[in-house]
Amino acid sequence: MLIPRYWKRVFRTVENIKFHKDSGNWSDEGKADIYAWGYSDSSEADALERANQRVEEIAKALSSDFDSGFYYPMAVIREEILEELAYEGVRKAIVSRNRYYSQVLNTEEMMFIDIDVPTWAMKPAGFFQRLFGQAKKIDEKNKKEKQDRFDSALKKVEEYASGDSNAGFLVYRTYAGFRLIATHKTFEADSEETRQLFDVLGADALYQQLCKVQKCFRARLTPKFWRLEQRPEFHPSLKFRITRSMLLTWSGEDKERLKEYDDWVAQYDKSHDSYATCHFIKHIGNNVVSEELKSLIEFHDEKTQAHSELPLA
Repeated sequence: MLIPRYWKRVFRTVENIKFHKDSGNWSDEGKADIYAWGYSDSSEADALERANQRVEEIAKALSSDFDSGFYYPMAVIREEILEELAYEGVRKAIVSRNRYYSQVLNTEEMMFIDIDVPTWAMKPAGFFQRLFGQAKKIDEKNKKEKQDRFDSALKKVEEYASGDSNAGFLVYRTYAGFRLIATHKTFEADSEETRQLFDVLGADALYQQLCKVQKCFRARLTPKFWRLEQRPEFHPSLKFRITRSMLLTWSGEDKERLKEYDDWVAQYDKSHDSYATCHFIKHIGNNVVSEELKSLIEFHDEKTQAHSELPLA
């Protein structure tokens, strides 16, 4: 899993850069202000060293054309690690807080599959339709269409399981579709086997790409804050992907935002307690659960309040 424990930011003015025409002439003086993040799973010192290396890479890239060595951004999750979960002494999962502050379960081998069911094209009854008594008819039509789309998505899972007697999936209803947990075996997130199964079951394309790049499966444990009725105000650090651990390494005005961050997260955590992130529906196919997955499934179900009757968010 590419979810490092340590992050360091470096800001440097690099001089004597011969800007390539593809990069544009940032400065007549041949210098550029560059900042970069470095990460490490072992120490802050390693993270700092990597940040300095990345500054040099960016400076070198500014002297190159786009086709030969142009700097490519790192493909790692810049998230705060809240908890690590192990099985028989080996780390199997991490709980992190994503850029909009939801808690996320990242797993090495337990496959999650997100299946979104598009409903955005279904228009609710408008003012004049309600005025002339057509609202009920339109609402019923939309409700049926939505259910048909959900049934169609679920049918793919049932058909796959019926064709593979070993396959088993826990099915959960989410706010925008379904979540599956493969229960019969473990998987590698970036494997061809995983890609093929994602394609067959209709996994969300963006989720597929994320799993491949980050080498892990991900499932949101807590709701998106904008779906909460008593939602916190929009936090400014959202768009910058700032985490609490990053704020701790900064100084001045940035460090002063730490209390604001903690207050916002506390408000969010209190607000989402009355919502579920998913609802358990049923177990499709082989109902034997792999032993090493049982504790993670229990953890997931508890955190998402999957067996409650709370509203989804």
